[in-house]
Amino acid sequence: MSTTPRLHRILPVFFLAAALIWLVTGCSSRPAAAQRLFAKGDYQRIIEKYPDLEIARRAEAKLAEKLVTDKQYQAVLRQYPQTPAAYEAKLALAQQLFDAGNYVAVIDSFSFLPLAAQAKERMADSLMASGLYDDLLQRYPDSPKAKELKEQRAAQALVDARKLRGQARQQALEEIMRLYSGTSVYKDASELLAQTRKVPKK
Repeated sequence: MSTTPRLHRILPVFFLAAALIWLVTGCSSRPAAAQRLFAKGDYQRIIEKYPDLEIARRAEAKLAEKLVTDKQYQAVLRQYPQTPAAYEAKLALAQQLFDAGNYVAVIDSFSFLPLAAQAKERMADSLMASGLYDDLLQRYPDSPKAKELKEQRAAQALVDARKLRGQARQQALEEIMRLYSGTSVYKDASELLAQTRKVPKK
């Protein structure tokens, strides 16, 4: 019996097995090689050679952390905006602007950070101290200073409205209702307006 037909049957099986072994060892060696580079701290090489592996994201995070340590915040935001270090970079940049007194830049660029609320308070304090009350109410209506000012104005408006009679009182109370919703005097103004409307006109 000739060995040639037998060889023809065995060779394809051999090549298939060899291909499978190469495929398995080749695939498993990529993560292993990437892991060895990671252990050495060669993060840039991992990103270049194995961008499709999950370890490349970890390598980016490590490089971003190094940039934050070196205070290269803009570089972090440019190169690694999806890393946790990017948030730290934003915090640091916002703090720099805040410490320099550039509160408007903090509010405009980092409105999502807690520091923006403090920047708004500083701006509100500045407008209050400068006597720019209308600007304060318009630009920072939710700030404590604006709320305080709104309460004062509402209380004074109610005192003035009580001194009036008839149509003039009704208009003044309607103005309070329109301008000072959410204040402590709003309910009093509402009740007084209801009473005023019940009074028969002479």
